[in-house]
Amino acid sequence: MNKVLCLFLSVAALLLVGSRAFADEPTRRAFIVGVERYGDSEIQSLTRSNSDAKDLGHDLEQVGFDPKNITVLTDVRSKADFNKKFDAFLNTVKEGDFVLFFFSGHGIGVESSGANYLLLGDAKSPVTFARSKLSGPEKKDTNIVKAKMPQFLDQYQSEEIPNGGVSADEVVEKIGAKKPATVFLILDACRNMLRADVGAQQILRRSAESGSRLVPFSKTRDGLLVLYSASFGEQAVESFGAADRRRNSLFTEVLRAELVRPGQSLTDLAERVRLVVAALASKNGRQQEPDYFPRTGGPDDVYLVDTIGERRFQMASEKCAGAKEAWERLGAKPRRVDIEAHIRRYDGCETAEAARRAEVAAADSAEDAPVQTAPLSRRPVDPCDQLAASDTDRARPPEVPGVDFSALTDPDAAIAACKSAIEKNPRVVRFLFNLGRAYMARANSMDPTRQKHDQEENYRLARLAYDDAQQRGYVAALYNLGVIHEYGLGVEQSDAKANELYRKAAEQGFPLAMHTWGWRLAIGDKGVARDDVQAYEWFAKASDAGYVPATFQVGRRLLYGNGVIKNPRRAVEILQHAADAGSVPAKIELGQVYIEGGYASDPDFNVNSNLALALLWFGRAAEANNPVAQRDVALMLEHGWGASSPQPELAERYWRFAAYGGNEDAEVEFAERLRLGHVLVKPENGDAEAIRLWERANSQGSARAALSLARAYREGSSGVERKDPITAMKYAYRAINLSVKASPLHEDGNPFYEFAAGHLLAEMAASGEASGPDGQPLLSKDEVDRLEKFYGKVDPATKTVKARRLTTQLICLRYGTTVWKTNRYYDFWVWDWGRDESPSEPQLRSLEYQSGCGDNQDLRNTLSASYQLSKKNNVAFADLIIEQIKTALTASETEKTRSRRGR
Repeated sequence: MNKVLCLFLSVAALLLVGSRAFADEPTRRAFIVGVERYGDSEIQSLTRSNSDAKDLGHDLEQVGFDPKNITVLTDVRSKADFNKKFDAFLNTVKEGDFVLFFFSGHGIGVESSGANYLLLGDAKSPVTFARSKLSGPEKKDTNIVKAKMPQFLDQYQSEEIPNGGVSADEVVEKIGAKKPATVFLILDACRNMLRADVGAQQILRRSAESGSRLVPFSKTRDGLLVLYSASFGEQAVESFGAADRRRNSLFTEVLRAELVRPGQSLTDLAERVRLVVAALASKNGRQQEPDYFPRTGGPDDVYLVDTIGERRFQMASEKCAGAKEAWERLGAKPRRVDIEAHIRRYDGCETAEAARRAEVAAADSAEDAPVQTAPLSRRPVDPCDQLAASDTDRARPPEVPGVDFSALTDPDAAIAACKSAIEKNPRVVRFLFNLGRAYMARANSMDPTRQKHDQEENYRLARLAYDDAQQRGYVAALYNLGVIHEYGLGVEQSDAKANELYRKAAEQGFPLAMHTWGWRLAIGDKGVARDDVQAYEWFAKASDAGYVPATFQVGRRLLYGNGVIKNPRRAVEILQHAADAGSVPAKIELGQVYIEGGYASDPDFNVNSNLALALLWFGRAAEANNPVAQRDVALMLEHGWGASSPQPELAERYWRFAAYGGNEDAEVEFAERLRLGHVLVKPENGDAEAIRLWERANSQGSARAALSLARAYREGSSGVERKDPITAMKYAYRAINLSVKASPLHEDGNPFYEFAAGHLLAEMAASGEASGPDGQPLLSKDEVDRLEKFYGKVDPATKTVKARRLTTQLICLRYGTTVWKTNRYYDFWVWDWGRDESPSEPQLRSLEYQSGCGDNQDLRNTLSASYQLSKKNNVAFADLIIEQIKTALTASETEKTRSRRGR
């Protein structure tokens, strides 16, 4: 039997299995509550909870919920009212059903009991409860009431809240008593309950007092998934301010956008919502990271929308393809974040050992630091210092330049020199620390497969030297002990022990430790809860101590308002300090801020857009061979931004530099230019150069590259020898998968690439390309129907999804005062699909997320109205838009003619 036929039969067999998997769908039921009106004046008013509830109820109809099985309640006044409606709903639930429960409003968790309560309209605030317990004169003074409120909080939580609030545990228990197959509990109630002072600029620390009081869910059952809008101690965002005119809270808007994706389990949905909300909140200076329970063992095989066949068209495992080239592109001293990304992508490949060594070296030494030069001094430098002193050790003498760990290439000589120095000067603790570094460098250079015993012995000697030094007060040794435990170098790996040591070293003023501990807090990694406020404080301390990477972090956080009040003007000043000290990331960040400008609630903090300065800073970073900066220079020169005129030849040169330097965006863009024949210089690497660049970007996780490869294999173009429909389908499914995993702030996170891959699959099915050797379709009718409903309808006549590209400038509004258009033009597409929402809407949301400009309501309203009109009249949306544009242009020309005649 030939290989093609074998492949077809295996796909067909899976097709039958996949079809049976969703044959017996359980009945889906939803109970949805929104409360925004609270009678107690001390409780923070809400403005979007009712819209959250109503809109989600409508969305659920799009994913298979029967409207008669959806109960939507708004502004429920009391617990009695809730129970009456909820009991009626429960009477409809049958064994084996799927039950979704959603609440948008205020909630509170009682830590002593581990219980969460949902608050209804008649809820009392802790202020009102305290007032009720005070005497007449005291209760009249609000300041006295608030001062005495803490002494009544325990009583408030044990009496008032259980009596008036709805227990989330009881909700789950009541639903569970009906024996449903799946329960999906969604709580958008992680908000600060007490009313804040109007107009006050506040930076909220991560704590139960200033953030969410909902506690982690402790009771679990089979088939239960609980999704919170924020983690404990964080505050969920309802609105980003006067410029935010959306209908929904941040969490619910993201949830609504993400739940309509085919083939996504509930656990996948929760993880995707978590990623998107955290990124968008951080972009706007807030800290909000949704959390879900259980993390493992939950309903990861339950789907709101069934699959579209992706399981049968997975790419062959080529995990290590391109590992060596990718590692070489990182350079001689890669950044720690790039090393970690490489390890995640190529773990177990031939570059794994080199990456491990580089990761240890990066943890020991300063990142993005200026080149060390030997100071002018006549004082002799001890050979131990010359060979092994740390460049991050501020306790070393001024005449000692320090050695980056990656440059400690002769550890044997360093060990001998430091042993001699210790023998001569036993009171100089620095020599003991240097000895530990030398042993650590020797161990790190060994091959663990051949020299395991020797390597562990050298790590042991390093640890002993560090421990001796730190007991004698040498703080740099304390930090390096943290590195030993973080990476399990001769000891059992322990994040908890490493965190303890890093924090101790930070508290004792070691700059590298302050930066490391700040970074732990900034990303919420390795057993540390994310805390933007504390992260900023530690970065600021490290910056004050002269640590350049921390100075960059301080500037960036001031720019976006992460953990500190937003101040772009001050951010630019600090970023310039970091850039002048040699920080390439600071130069790139300065270029970014000068592209669009930086704006804050206080106009005195604003920074105006300046394209010439943007090009200047990108250019300075590009001089350091940074491929990100080279891409930005290429884009600006191509359009003439910041220059006297467009410079296409120079732009193309930078595109090539960036592409072959490993920048994913440049690889995709330059390959597309090669495909279209738009390059000014003859391709240097043959007809398949575009394919090779796309393959490189695809290996880096680029959805755009996977989509381009899918198109090439479908058409047999760009150096592909022949049409290969099955490979094309595999790449299309990969493009969907990669787009879903991408950050919404990255270009790959634009949902258009997911949609376009869906278009390709739907078109291949309609044209008969998605067929086996015997002509039988590789996709079931249900899968094709889902492709057309959730991605794009195929025009029967042309067998294509009729799509049209539109280009616009986005409108920005900052804090209700400053209005302007972006300097850049953005593309989005219109077409038909089976969703109620216009396909322009998710693309506009994505563009607004990336640009930070969210005042395009007129544009979206016009497009949405046109979309509904096209559906009502059975006219292609793309065709209607084109005709409307023509009519508008004609009317504009007519008005100009009349105006000229009038003059």
